[in-house]
Amino acid sequence: MVIFVDLEHERLRQNPVLWRFFAAKTLETKYRLESISGTDCMIVHHRRFTPDIINRLNPRAVVVGGNYTGFQHFDEADLSGLNEFFFEVSRPTLAICGGFQLLVQIHGGAVGPMAPDTVKMGGTPSDTDTPLPEELLPPGQAPPLSTRAFERGFVPVHIATHDPLFSGLSRKAYFYQLHGGEVKRLPESFSILAGSHCCRIQAICHREAPVLGVQFHPELYDGAHYDGRRVLENFFRFAESKS
Repeated sequence: MVIFVDLEHERLRQNPVLWRFFAAKTLETKYRLESISGTDCMIVHHRRFTPDIINRLNPRAVVVGGNYTGFQHFDEADLSGLNEFFFEVSRPTLAICGGFQLLVQIHGGAVGPMAPDTVKMGGTPSDTDTPLPEELLPPGQAPPLSTRAFERGFVPVHIATHDPLFSGLSRKAYFYQLHGGEVKRLPESFSILAGSHCCRIQAICHREAPVLGVQFHPELYDGAHYDGRRVLENFFRFAESKS
């Protein structure tokens, strides 16, 4: 079994369009993880995720997703179980986007908004640190420039070191991005695996624990951009080697 931790805040239900969009993406992620891992995937909301669930279900691996809603809206108590798990990871774990940023903060690193002199590709969404997906932009309208910067869409990522997570990929791979925040300072217990032109830290690994983090979304690959699927295949191969 694989556990996928849904990190989205329930306030997204207040916007029916966003709620349907991200609920559909979460379900799509579940089916993709099942297809790639060859085992069942259980979705667990972050409010219900605790280390005890890991002990009871004994999953092969844990994947922690991202979040559209900014962390300023989260109740710290609702993240306590995930924070505890991140502090002492007991299963092979891949943290994605917002989950990646949360992982870094739990281990003493720093996260902040992307510098405004990097890529600017749209307006500032209200009450969130994440830009709207392209699919939700008004049809035929070019989004206005913003003083905020973020990455959105398939962006080249430069792989800095030969790590099993990127096995079979060239030194420049393309992954889907959707974020306005970035890791500013990495904890000493982690190493950098990859970066992009606009975001210096795109992938990391813990030097001792079986945990990896990526700023991009490997689960959002498509027929023209297949590198994300390869990363997931490599992660589950890594997880299998740890079982």
